[in-house]
Amino acid sequence: MQSAKPRISKIRPKVKTVRRPAPPPARDSKVSRWGNSLAFRIPQDVVDHLNLTDGGHISVEVRGNSFTVRPLRKKWTEAELLQGVTPDIVGGEVNWGGPIGKEA
Repeated sequence: MQSAKPRISKIRPKVKTVRRPAPPPARDSKVSRWGNSLAFRIPQDVVDHLNLTDGGHISVEVRGNSFTVRPLRKKWTEAELLQGVTPDIVGGEVNWGGPIGKEA
């Protein structure tokens, strides 16, 4: 008598897909003098799409005859990320047992 093979369920997990809104369409912008530099205005829908703020920092990369402007995001330090985290919130330390193998 053969043993029955376990049935493998073919149920797919439900995955929620989060879609970002489509980027704003390309458009022309005028270059103007700003002190000793040149500047161009960023349309409001682009500002909203990229979450840009007044005084925010950007990166400008030049390749051949074009350039790319990207927003720079804050780089958090470990201390900033863990600010306000206490053992009470996390649940304290976990005892995983004594050292074994080469740990001893």
